[in-house]
Amino acid sequence: MPLSVKKLLDEYFSKEQVREALREVGEPTSGNKDRLARRLHDDWESHNRDIYELLNFTDIDSLEIICHHYKLNPTFKGKDALKGR
Repeated sequence: MPLSVKKLLDEYFSKEQVREALREVGEPTSGNKDRLARRLHDDWESHNRDIYELLNFTDIDSLEIICHHYKLNPTFKGKDALKGR
């Protein structure tokens, strides 16, 4: 099963990472994590952003965990290599 944007934001992003992504596109950054994630999910593509660009706001540890959970080889080192997986 593919990783949905909702699951990505809910399970692998911190509240601050969601806020950073919202700041990037000029959206409000107040509210709890659920509200922020919903706003980001609903508005991201309307700012001409590709959904995969959200991975730029996560950290390498989260990317390794995602790869592990989806049985992708997490041994590639470097954020760009893990994002590609």
